[in-house]
Amino acid sequence: MRIFPLTILLLLFNFIFLAEQSSAQPIRINKIDIFDLSEVSGYDVDLSQNVCDPTSNPPLLEKFSQTIIGLTVVNPLRTAVRFNSVRFELPRSLSSNKKLKSIRFYPLGNFEVPALSKEIIKSHFLRIIGDKKYFTNHKREELQPADGYQTVKIILQGRSTRGQKINLQTKLTVNFAEINRCDNAG
Repeated sequence: MRIFPLTILLLLFNFIFLAEQSSAQPIRINKIDIFDLSEVSGYDVDLSQNVCDPTSNPPLLEKFSQTIIGLTVVNPLRTAVRFNSVRFELPRSLSSNKKLKSIRFYPLGNFEVPALSKEIIKSHFLRIIGDKKYFTNHKREELQPADGYQTVKIILQGRSTRGQKINLQTKLTVNFAEINRCDNAG
C-alpha cells in the first residue's frame, strides 16, 4: 500500500486538530479581579469622589481612579489565543431601569494567552467623568450607590492562532457603592 504525501498531511492535520479539540478542559476564565485605585479592591467599586477637607485650598479630595477588570484566562489548547474584545452587561440600572450593555473594549496591554498557559487579560470596566463613574455604553449611564449589588456578565471574545472563534462568558457579583476613602486622600 502506498501513502501519498497529501494523505500524510491530512492525517497529521486531523491528529493535531482533534488533539486540540479533545483537551481535558476547555479554555476558561478561572479568576476575576477588580482594580480600583490600581490595586485589587475585592468586589466593591467606589462610584464617586468625596471631598475630604473642603476648607483646604484647593479642597482635599480622596483618591479616585477608573475601574479596571482583570480576567485570568487558562488556555489548555495547543495554540495561542488572541482576545480582541471585552463587553459587560448589567441586569438593570436605577437611572435607566433597563438592562445595560457596554461598548466593546479592547484589552489593555497583553491580549494573548500562549498555548498551554494562563495570562491576565485586563480591560476598562467603569470610566470617570468629573467626580463620578459611568458604565460606558452609548449613553454613558451613571451608576448610583443605590444600584448596590449587581451580577455583571462578562464576555471575552477572540480567536485561536488557528482561526477558531473563542467566546468566553462568566458572571461576577459586584457591589456598586459610595466608599469613603478620605484616609487615602491626596
